[in-house]
Amino acid sequence: MKGCTHPHIVQFFGHWRMGNKSHMMMELMPENLATHIDKRNGTRFPFHVAIDIMLQLAKAMRYLHNKKPQKIVHRDLKPSNILVKPLPKSPRGYMQVKLADFGESKFYNKTETSSLQMHMVGTRVYAAPEVFTQEVVLDNNNPKFPSQG
Repeated sequence: MKGCTHPHIVQFFGHWRMGNKSHMMMELMPENLATHIDKRNGTRFPFHVAIDIMLQLAKAMRYLHNKKPQKIVHRDLKPSNILVKPLPKSPRGYMQVKLADFGESKFYNKTETSSLQMHMVGTRVYAAPEVFTQEVVLDNNNPKFPSQG
């Protein structure tokens, strides 16, 4: 996060250690997308708001994937790592969206094979299909991952 300056990536201010604990200071956002969705009690986002959320996230991801001098792969994109702030002056329900939690992120290195860079990290349920190294086994039309037996 330290070298990232983008309107859809949470701003990083600094970090320090006190004893055996690390601390980080970053921009304050009211909640994450997972919490915001839970508070909606099953009410769907209006179509225009859902599209706007996806576009803001796509802009953040494009920034990371095109970053110079080294591209960044986030590797843990999920609702709890997306911070949101409702825009009070927006009568249509738009929100400001920012990507956070770069704990699993990695610099893209052209010398590594894609399988090493895309090794399963982060939250499995939100992982892209290409990170799975073993095929899904179909049994009576019920998909099971090899780790599930």
